[in-house]
Amino acid sequence: MSFEHTQPGVQSEVYLDVQVQAGTTVTATLTGPGLVGSAEQPATAGTGGQVRLTWTVNVYGDYAVTGTAGTSAFITSVQVR
Repeated sequence: MSFEHTQPGVQSEVYLDVQVQAGTTVTATLTGPGLVGSAEQPATAGTGGQVRLTWTVNVYGDYAVTGTAGTSAFITSVQVR
């Protein structure tokens, strides 16, 4: 996971990059103090097997993602500061 301040002090984007086999469905849910929009993000990997999920947040803090890639579960986190 990573983040970028798209509007410093106002808004940031949180990214989850996943490498899986082509055609694999990835579904992930972000939790944290300042989520803007939908918490759940689904995607299906293209021919390269890469998936990037993006969330917008408007509060610094700790964010966690839980999800599945195919039949495998995962959890990860990032501190937006």
